[in-house]
Amino acid sequence: MRIPMLAAAAALLLLAGIQDVHCKERSLTNPLLKYMSFKEIRPFKYKIEKYLTQKKADGVLNEVAFYFRDLADGNWVGIDEDKSFSGASLHKVPLMIAYYKLAEKDPSILKKELKYDILMPEVRDYVPADMPVPGKYYTVDELIRIMIQQSDNNALIILTNNIDAAYPAAVIRYLGLGHVDENDNSDNVSLKNIITMFRVLYNASYLNVNMSEKALRCLDGTCFDQGIVAGVPRTVTVANKFGERYYISQGVRELHECAIVYYEKNPYLIGIMTRGKDYSKLLEIISTLSKMVYDEVDSQYHSKDEFFGPVQP
Repeated sequence: MRIPMLAAAAALLLLAGIQDVHCKERSLTNPLLKYMSFKEIRPFKYKIEKYLTQKKADGVLNEVAFYFRDLADGNWVGIDEDKSFSGASLHKVPLMIAYYKLAEKDPSILKKELKYDILMPEVRDYVPADMPVPGKYYTVDELIRIMIQQSDNNALIILTNNIDAAYPAAVIRYLGLGHVDENDNSDNVSLKNIITMFRVLYNASYLNVNMSEKALRCLDGTCFDQGIVAGVPRTVTVANKFGERYYISQGVRELHECAIVYYEKNPYLIGIMTRGKDYSKLLEIISTLSKMVYDEVDSQYHSKDEFFGPVQP
């Protein structure tokens, strides 16, 4: 079982023992280095910018936000990461977190059975292979997986109707997401804010370790594998969630995805928000960016080059 890094930090420090602050032999480097092995990823933002500039020039991309964060050392890079988009189905994640937070004290909440009904039509480009059965009863735990892994909006409505609104609101406040409503078609969230959800789960800084692990396992089972997942080898674990929005009157689509890519000892966060007219082109951009990032991390991790200065073309 993969234990989130910061959640394990306290245990590692206890095992290592805390040195006397007055001890002259006290190490001044990070004490976790005894237990961790990673490489600091050198800057590669210019490569991403060059690719996105070309896509905009080609007319297949109206707007985009990009975010990368090395979870080993915290270094990050963003491109228009504060630009607002419609979060769409990425907003399903706070509801999952709210249920798992309640389950920390009352695990029985996940065993409660609720009837699945078609409460709204599903209008989306991506349709999962397996769909829940109308009229069938599912546990809350099963409905959470359906909501997250199949991005099912009816499961979202059912789960929303069976929880006190104060609990998801508390999660949203903690994550600093501001106004979050999947039914709101406005540009209501930035990539930098919404990707915080994944970092919080990785560090187990809101849910406890068991529930954070459960949430990430759920995200790891997401059916959508055409974006970020398509850009990395099949052997690499990816905990991801996507969202899409179609503005019919404008003929404009938004397609987004955020993920934790568990690359060897250098796991990283990646988030991409796109706006354009062609869903397939936006999907291609996300998968291409994912591959570019993975190849860069993989190349640097296995490189023998010890040069740590800025890398420019």
